[in-house]
Amino acid sequence: MKISSVIKLAILFAVFYYLITFINLNQASGEIRFPWIGTASVPLWITVGVCLAAGFLASALWMMAKAVVAFFSPSGKLSRSMKRVEEKYYYGIEAISKGDTMSAAVFFEEILAIDPDNFRTLIKFGELLRNTGKHQRGISLHQQALSLSQNNVKVLHELAIDYRAAADSAKAKEMLEKIIEISPKGNNAIYRELRDMLIEERDWNRALALQRDLIPLVSHSERRQEEAALLSGLEYEVAMLKKEGGELQAAASILEGIIGRDLAFRPAHLKLGECYLEQGSEEKAVQAWLSGYEATQAPILLGWLENYFLDSGEPDKAIEMYHKVISEEEEGLLARLLLGKLFYRLEMIDRAIAIFEEIDSEFEYAPVMLYFMGKIQSRKGESEQAAETFRTLIRSSGILEAEFICTACGATYSSYQTRCSGCGRWNTVQLNVKKGQSISDMQVSSRPVYA
Repeated sequence: MKISSVIKLAILFAVFYYLITFINLNQASGEIRFPWIGTASVPLWITVGVCLAAGFLASALWMMAKAVVAFFSPSGKLSRSMKRVEEKYYYGIEAISKGDTMSAAVFFEEILAIDPDNFRTLIKFGELLRNTGKHQRGISLHQQALSLSQNNVKVLHELAIDYRAAADSAKAKEMLEKIIEISPKGNNAIYRELRDMLIEERDWNRALALQRDLIPLVSHSERRQEEAALLSGLEYEVAMLKKEGGELQAAASILEGIIGRDLAFRPAHLKLGECYLEQGSEEKAVQAWLSGYEATQAPILLGWLENYFLDSGEPDKAIEMYHKVISEEEEGLLARLLLGKLFYRLEMIDRAIAIFEEIDSEFEYAPVMLYFMGKIQSRKGESEQAAETFRTLIRSSGILEAEFICTACGATYSSYQTRCSGCGRWNTVQLNVKKGQSISDMQVSSRPVYA
């Protein structure tokens, strides 16, 4: 027990003992007797009143003395300063909510003049400075906050945003990596932010490694599927790096892994065939493209095969391929369209026009077919019919080159793209052909790979 506590107990005991003794002395006598003081003939009620008044006055003086001491003490001054800080912080936040950033900055400056290490103000003021383009001062304040709270995830993230705003991506990535190092679980948004930065910089290997670390942390099934789809896109890009570097077997192995996990990933089928072809395995290349078409029903794979057979001087095999596909499908509409296009390329005009006329009524919108029909009519000397066909084409499509479309964002291209440059997604660019239904309905899967 502390000495001060013992002294307080002793004083209380003495006061209590005095009161008991006072009561005992005055039970039988009309006089007032004060222990150790003497006897007085003052009435009892006056004495009691005086005692009560003296006690009240003593208490009031004691409380006043304490208040005066507290007011002038360091702790009292600090308390008043903190109250002013709280008021100014509130006014600063209110000014921000009203869009008055200048007033908010003044309030925050006043707070830091009173309390230079006010953590909340350092964070909020740094954010305000960043949003108003004063990146370096904002970074300085957030670094000061970080010195007060080492490894604080919120401050590290604010610094990452600061550095990105200041176009210092290396420092921004360093902050995000530190957050992941400190807290590898529960920061999925940080993983995605860092991954997206790496994708922007086309750092495919690091982005892929990060994505592989992220997927086990995702619990929601739908979100997990999206992340797995993105994994396929990143693996595809790494495979392309290896292919460009001459590591054909390694590239093929990665592409085979993608197909094993996601049959609908068209770019992997396309490039796997190319890898086989560059390794001298022509039969495996052809089989890869055919298997890809069977799995995805993507016309681009048939077009790839057509070009391969024509480049090899084997147009009969291309025709045979289309007839085989047409016979195996219920309608084979797209295959017939592509066969008509092939006949046009081979100068087999009559057979081409026969196919186009046969399938014309079945298409709601097919600018490719209209284009070739117009060209054929023009070549046959049917100028008026050709002109009408081209007018129809212009009315229906707007621009001839818009032959491929991204099913995720609607961006159009004149040739097939493995990745849409508009939305950054893989496996979403498809031939822009309609037959009484949407583009996505004509495909086996319209699920975007990059999300």
